[in-house]
Amino acid sequence: MSSTKTLSLSASAAAAAVASSSKTLQANGGAVRAVLVRRRTFVTSAITRSPLRKRILFSSERLSSSSNLPPSLVPSQTRLASTAAAPKPSSSLTQEAEDSLTSSSEEEDKKTPDASLAFSTIAPNIHPDTYKAITVAPFKYTHMSAVQAQILPMLPELAMPYNPDADAETTLKGKETPRDLLVKAKTGTGKTMAFLVPAIEARLNAIKAHIDHLKSTTPAHLALSPGDLARAASTYAKSHPGVLIISPTRELATQIAVEASNLTRWHRGWQVQLLLGGESRTRQMREWRGGRKDVVVATPGRLLDLMESEPEVGEVVARCNMLILDEADTLLDMGFREDIERIAAKLPPAPQRQTFLFSATVSRAIQQIAQATLSPNHKFVNCVSQDDSPVHAHIPQYHTVLKGGEEILPHLLRLVSMDQLERAAAMQGEGQAGGKGQGKAGVKDKPKAGHSKIVVFLSTTSGVQLFSELLRKAKPHLPFGTRTYIYEMHAKRDMKTRTRVSAQFRADTQPSILVTSDVSARGVDYPGVTRVIQVGAPSGRDIYIHRVGRTGRGSNKQGRGDLVLMPWEMGFVQGKLRDVGLRPVTAADTATELEALAERVAGDPNLQRLRYDSTKAAEIPTLSKELTTYLAEFERDDVIAGFSSMIGFFIGKYKELGLDLDSVAKGLQRTWMEMWGLEREPVISKKLMDMMQGGLRDRQGR
Repeated sequence: MSSTKTLSLSASAAAAAVASSSKTLQANGGAVRAVLVRRRTFVTSAITRSPLRKRILFSSERLSSSSNLPPSLVPSQTRLASTAAAPKPSSSLTQEAEDSLTSSSEEEDKKTPDASLAFSTIAPNIHPDTYKAITVAPFKYTHMSAVQAQILPMLPELAMPYNPDADAETTLKGKETPRDLLVKAKTGTGKTMAFLVPAIEARLNAIKAHIDHLKSTTPAHLALSPGDLARAASTYAKSHPGVLIISPTRELATQIAVEASNLTRWHRGWQVQLLLGGESRTRQMREWRGGRKDVVVATPGRLLDLMESEPEVGEVVARCNMLILDEADTLLDMGFREDIERIAAKLPPAPQRQTFLFSATVSRAIQQIAQATLSPNHKFVNCVSQDDSPVHAHIPQYHTVLKGGEEILPHLLRLVSMDQLERAAAMQGEGQAGGKGQGKAGVKDKPKAGHSKIVVFLSTTSGVQLFSELLRKAKPHLPFGTRTYIYEMHAKRDMKTRTRVSAQFRADTQPSILVTSDVSARGVDYPGVTRVIQVGAPSGRDIYIHRVGRTGRGSNKQGRGDLVLMPWEMGFVQGKLRDVGLRPVTAADTATELEALAERVAGDPNLQRLRYDSTKAAEIPTLSKELTTYLAEFERDDVIAGFSSMIGFFIGKYKELGLDLDSVAKGLQRTWMEMWGLEREPVISKKLMDMMQGGLRDRQGR
């Protein structure tokens, strides 16, 4: 969240900040370790137990450790009830934590918040319970972010129910108020609250309009009691969804649902329905049948499946008069355009249906989906200024074109080893110089102290699985050896596992590597990431940028991006990334740089504990060959499956990447043979060959 949160330095404020800290009991001795929680992270770390309809808010550090969670509280529940206040933590800040929080507060408060951005300026236009959630608990925000400041002042008109008679009259007078929005806004700018608050207000207005209609149509001698009205409101809330929010990934959908749950904390009886693929249909349907549908958050595949196979879902969703498409550019990148159009076609048409479309970019494809879903009278809200540099613009980025497949793993291990050595030297240097100057290892452009934390991206699930296994086996030969933790994330892992892995990597402060597909490319914040390594071409320019954006985030931490390609993939860089500022670096230069760095580190008495020198760096090619040959021998089916998945990926993306499909197929066959030490090039299956032939015919216009 980017809303400004003003922190006081007084003792009373320290007590109020208790919700931002946690204490973890260490079993071996009962010692207590105070952990300072990053500000505002509690919003995306809420877990609820639907049977008890009670919310408990955990810090992200506590959430990251499954040992700290009661067995009944696992991050796989789909129903987020909003009916009870969270219990207050009993811990208090240590002096060290308070000093750290104070320092952070003083630095942020150097800029006096703009009074016109205060949430108090819109208080008359939103429900008191919503305002209480924003400014008192659980958010405790004082000022709006730039995105919120452009959208929330449109209230209350933006949340008024559709009135066809009034709409026709204002249209004739030329005073029609736009109800649909196309919003260009980047991730991490507070946009979730920007669309949830109007959605909540619209829901309140719809329920009020329904009750007012009941009152006006009920004979006087049958006057409805308060209890009758409450039951009528509940029945309406169960049969008429307030808002349908579609998100491209399960992680993003869960984050939105948690924030909706927090925002509706003080609205009695309100509930959030979460429909995710990969989760229990039975549980989702049970909660759908029995619960209110004030906010419905869904991934497109599961939603469309339920709408078409479960009449009670399709019939109810068809009554929804508000649709929000979040991360619309990602939805299109992931191939959900047809699903979105089918879902929208089942809802009331515009302008009866109010639609918000949020996207980080406004490409031609976004304009087309906007034309298909928004009212012609929609309003465009640009929350990205021309001089607003994207995150990736501040990150040094390099690309390396390897000569052959046998160089892929050695180059990856060199990049990982360099990052671990650089961070160790940087931390030692700051320790000796009080956070200033350069460590003895002489690392250039020394980053802010912090252990190596790397994200390795691959474009297929099979690729993630293979490289995760290779890195696990190579771990003992890295500078930090077995102390390096390898995390694995991809779409085949169930939501519970992905949530746990994500939380653990987020909280990890030791040397660690997350090997992941694009489920981690957008919307998921991992603080302290020191380097992003992309092995092979991503699925597009936007995905490349979002991947790089996982590093260099927060607290002015420096980061670095590396793109590792084969010669037949270079068309992507030349055609799609020409203006990004990628700097070329050869594999030989990287090897030389690592050996020199290893020698400097080995000569530093304070870093000799790493036991890493130029000899170990020089052994990387031999080690890599042993690992890949071993895996190809004992996991041959997985290696061949990895090749097939890569071919399938490029068949679907070669046009967008600016590549030649025939060159890709031949190049990938040779690359795979060289990397894994195979006796012959892997064979392309008949099914994939037919798909390739179709692609070649399309290219030739036949």
